[in-house]
Amino acid sequence: MALKNMYTIEIFWIFLTSLFFLIPLMYYFIINKIALKPWNLNTDLIYNPNITILIPTHNEEKMIKYKLLNIKKLDYPSDRIHVIITDDASSDDTLNVVNKFRNDNQDINITVLANKEKVGKTSVLNDALQLSTDPVIVMTDADSFLSQDIIKKALIYLSDPSISAVTARQKVLNPNDSFYTKLEDWYLNLMYKTVRPGQSKIYSSFITHGSFVIYKKSYLDKFNYKSDDSGTSLDIIQKGGKVINIPDLISYDVVPVTFRNRFVIKSRRAWRNIEIYRQILSLYRNKKINMPLTLLASELYLYILNPIIFVILIPLTISLIIKYLPISLYMTMGASLFLIIKDIRMLVLETMMVDSVIFLTELGMLVGKKYTSSWKTLRDISIEKLEHYLKINNLI
Repeated sequence: MALKNMYTIEIFWIFLTSLFFLIPLMYYFIINKIALKPWNLNTDLIYNPNITILIPTHNEEKMIKYKLLNIKKLDYPSDRIHVIITDDASSDDTLNVVNKFRNDNQDINITVLANKEKVGKTSVLNDALQLSTDPVIVMTDADSFLSQDIIKKALIYLSDPSISAVTARQKVLNPNDSFYTKLEDWYLNLMYKTVRPGQSKIYSSFITHGSFVIYKKSYLDKFNYKSDDSGTSLDIIQKGGKVINIPDLISYDVVPVTFRNRFVIKSRRAWRNIEIYRQILSLYRNKKINMPLTLLASELYLYILNPIIFVILIPLTISLIIKYLPISLYMTMGASLFLIIKDIRMLVLETMMVDSVIFLTELGMLVGKKYTSSWKTLRDISIEKLEHYLKINNLI
């Protein structure tokens, strides 16, 4: 008993470390195996309905021209596309740029909705949604860019009667601009090549993003005010629909170059995702959602509990290193050699950032901090460089 008490901290550290590493690894290997399975959908290769593309804007004078050029580049009949620019009281030249583009490109059907007072992204999207009579709706942010074939490919999957919405794989447009853009590129490849498709095949991809989501309008009454894009997907799932993430559909985003801006973006994402998990847990408790328990438990562990374990492990690990000097330093240096391997290095660094952000977000929620959705963009890339990247990727 005395020996057990002597090594209580060590036993606790081994237990937490095992949880921290083994459960995510097991989850990844299982979800990866599922992601490799075929979709087995009943698709229609000639499904080509009229579509409405909704683009919400607020002070996008520098970006909106490139967004519209990107829409023009899409490989889909222009007479089947209705573009609605829904503006949330921009105070810059956004509307003038849009109107000039519309006048110069009258082969594209563009409608402009301009709010004089700022009401928020979700409100302007819902206003635009009411104008559309098309059976298919695309929502895409003004600073996201779509591969030419994304509509045609997405409609193949959407043609299956069981599929209500399809979202794309996010890729980084500027992956080599800094260490942080490379890290984000690695992270998105992991999530959107493996995790999200695997979740889609098990149940549904309830985490979606504003880069590109294509919906059957019959399932889209309105966009969710509380949790943005993922909240809308959850609403669709609650109606009996299915949302899937397809890694062959590519949307591109400019990601922050600096640590500070990347941290802010991660914080926004964490807040929205935790809110979604809270809603899902509440629905599950009330037996209002038919999600597999294994998937729910895995997601809650990874995105709620594991970050807490990470923070607890930091002081525990430091105390044990000090306690067992100098042998602990040799062991730490030996373990550090594995960081030479790129994937391990990226995994460690991304885990540290993501878990830190999630923990701080959870702490903020615990003390009653309120999240306010913001239009503020955090771009640290020049327009000249943006144009260059768009051209070399054949996006404009």
